[in-house]
Amino acid sequence: MKTGTILFLSILILSAFSLRAGAVTIKNRGWRITYDEQAKSFDYDYKGLRIFANARPEATCDIPGIGTKTLTPASFATMQYTRNKVDDNFGKGTCHTFRFSGTSASVALVQKIYTYDKRPYILTEVELTGDAGISSNYLAPVVTETPVAWFPRSEQNRMLFVPWDNDGFIRYECHKLTGELTSYEVTSLYHGDSRKGVVLGSVEHDTWKSAVRVKSADNGTVEQLCCYSGASSDITRDKLPHGKVKGNSVKSAKMMLGVFDDWREGMNAYGEANTCVLPIRSTWTQGAPVGWNSWAVLANHLNYKAAADASDFFRNTLYPKGFHNRQGKVVLDLDSFWDNMSEDQLKQYVRKCEENGQIPGIYWCPFSYWGDNGDSYVEGTQNKYKYKDCFLYVNGKPHKQGGYCVDPTHPAIKERMAYQFKKFKEWGFKYVKLDFVTNGAVQGDSYYDKNVTTGTQAYNQGFSYLLGLAGDDMFLSLSIAPLFPYQYGNSRRISCDAWGTIGHSEYVMNALSYGWWTDKLFQYNDPDHIVLQKDGETEGENRARITTGVVTGMILLGDNFSTDEPSKTGNPKLSIERAVQLLDNKDILALASLERSFMPVYGYKSFRGTHYGAESVFMLRDGHHLYVACFNYGAEGDLSDSVSMEALDIDPRKVVSVKELWTGRSVAVENGELHYDIPGKDARIYRITLE
Repeated sequence: MKTGTILFLSILILSAFSLRAGAVTIKNRGWRITYDEQAKSFDYDYKGLRIFANARPEATCDIPGIGTKTLTPASFATMQYTRNKVDDNFGKGTCHTFRFSGTSASVALVQKIYTYDKRPYILTEVELTGDAGISSNYLAPVVTETPVAWFPRSEQNRMLFVPWDNDGFIRYECHKLTGELTSYEVTSLYHGDSRKGVVLGSVEHDTWKSAVRVKSADNGTVEQLCCYSGASSDITRDKLPHGKVKGNSVKSAKMMLGVFDDWREGMNAYGEANTCVLPIRSTWTQGAPVGWNSWAVLANHLNYKAAADASDFFRNTLYPKGFHNRQGKVVLDLDSFWDNMSEDQLKQYVRKCEENGQIPGIYWCPFSYWGDNGDSYVEGTQNKYKYKDCFLYVNGKPHKQGGYCVDPTHPAIKERMAYQFKKFKEWGFKYVKLDFVTNGAVQGDSYYDKNVTTGTQAYNQGFSYLLGLAGDDMFLSLSIAPLFPYQYGNSRRISCDAWGTIGHSEYVMNALSYGWWTDKLFQYNDPDHIVLQKDGETEGENRARITTGVVTGMILLGDNFSTDEPSKTGNPKLSIERAVQLLDNKDILALASLERSFMPVYGYKSFRGTHYGAESVFMLRDGHHLYVACFNYGAEGDLSDSVSMEALDIDPRKVVSVKELWTGRSVAVENGELHYDIPGKDARIYRITLE
């Protein structure tokens, strides 16, 4: 027998022996994942740190003739391990497959773990396969009830709550590592000062709503953890269990598991990992939206004169001061109640915007019906369909979230979308704000397309159709919308409605504090409409609210700039005065033109120490400049504090100068710290120039 043959047989024997002996070990870039055949569970270690102990995949399965079963590796008699090389959008790597089988039901549970040559994280998924049709609405690649301590016990340990959407004034939350938490699609558990953290989240969003459920104790111990597809709750806006997916094979979303020296970079990596699966909608080439939207102050009083006055004010007064994006573009967007205008007025408005060198925008809700008569005919369907034919029904009743939810898979809704976008294009609009799109992702009793069984599938089908109608040259701005799927909008509002008070600024900055990384998923993060005068806002509140736009990456003012309008629609005279005063600042406008989102410096020092507050200090590095934005959300008086150069990741010896951009004052770095004093309800931005 040849030596090569002997060696090959020896490898086979050793492999078989290792399985019988009770272990399969995967090693990759600091990861060591061990499957214990006797315990039928996995241990996940990273650089010697135990991340998960006795973890397992888990799924519920409806098996014909048997019923619903919860399956884990312990449900099966045998395990077969194989590995195959992969070369996909994540790069070159290995797919490690653990196939658990050996039951009378001819169903197998398959866990796949993907390791990559150049990725610091791993991916994993779980799949059910069967000879007969099976179904499931719960598949969890990682479940563990064995406590582990990733960090020393500390008041600075945190676990992040990410909301599924931005409706209902929901907030991101940052909890101490004690208690129970369910975060949607992704979470991070981290230590504040060291910034070391673990990031767990789904990177596929074609079928499922996914979540991470954590139970922790004593500010240091993770007692239970579950990463799963099949989430359904009030937070996902659902009143039904997640829809069941059927077939001979049912697979969870892929989940990313990563350990990072800086959890913020881990969240950035998570955002980018999603785009390895599906790219962002990056079709817009005319820069970040800068300009105006009509809703915040004019609201239902919108009319042609007010809109035309806004267009002229921006062209004649603000544009010469530099208020435009770096492409020299300005957006003028009509929100709800644009139908107060006639079709001729809408066309006239578009012509005025074009004459003023502006991009005209408009508003629509593709997955909502705002009337109250289900017998009315759906627009654009030539009276073929009534709205009651295409409502989304939940427990047998039309479901309402603001407006009635409609079925995105119904031909009537697709015909309505085609009808409306044809009009938008004929009128000349290039920017469309799409609102209440969450309504298209609600879990319904059933769908017109019987191949669709989940809200996420319906949402994807409807929005994919809408994209074809919009084409690549329209900017799609998502307003009330789920965070995932993300590939349908050029921008997404990071919060719910926000106007101009310091409380609104703090609310918007809560979303940036823990969701800045969503600028990896969208061309631009949207801080909603920047209002100067609606409720008697102070000059400091105006500065703070403009700062929220500067550090998020978009600035659309929301005031009434028409002095002919009645006083109940804001204070046009003061709005104009404040806009001219505060936006005549080249440093501020130059920073806004970077079109990037700042990230938090700390991630655990929230306003008033609450788990739902915003951070106060944010940072952005751009070449030889480091920008630091500081907010005082309180009304009680000046905020006097400091931030260390160490916290900003810079060497104080490299600091050349510091300038505060709102006041124009030079500031000294003393003893390695930047000191700041901010009046109540105000903000400051420091530009640190480095060698």
